[in-house]
Amino acid sequence: MTTPIEDNELNAELQELYLTGKQWLSDLDFFEVEIKSVARLSVTIPGVIGLTGNPINLSQSYVLLKDEIIKFMNALGILINASEKQITVNLLEDHIRLREKAEALMTTYRAERKLVFDHYHAAGAEK
Repeated sequence: MTTPIEDNELNAELQELYLTGKQWLSDLDFFEVEIKSVARLSVTIPGVIGLTGNPINLSQSYVLLKDEIIKFMNALGILINASEKQITVNLLEDHIRLREKAEALMTTYRAERKLVFDHYHAAGAEK
């Protein structure tokens, strides 16, 4: 169902969603180097792949999520600038889905980082 709305309050809400997307991108950019480093380390440390699964998936997930957020923000930008707003429930569903993906990626990153560094320190202690 689509509802045409012309409202300053709606513009404010859309801009807030846009700013949230910018924050997600900023957070992802902050962790980009770390995510790639952890992925590289997990490949180079013997035995880590068995612990974490496929570590390259973390970097791939990062790239895919970043692309999805950019597409979402582009769609929001078009809506914000449109004179007549055509909003669907999909907009909020997409926002929620992206938020959950961003949270899941950060949770996975933290778990992967912990496994890699725990394994690295354990391997170093054995030498």
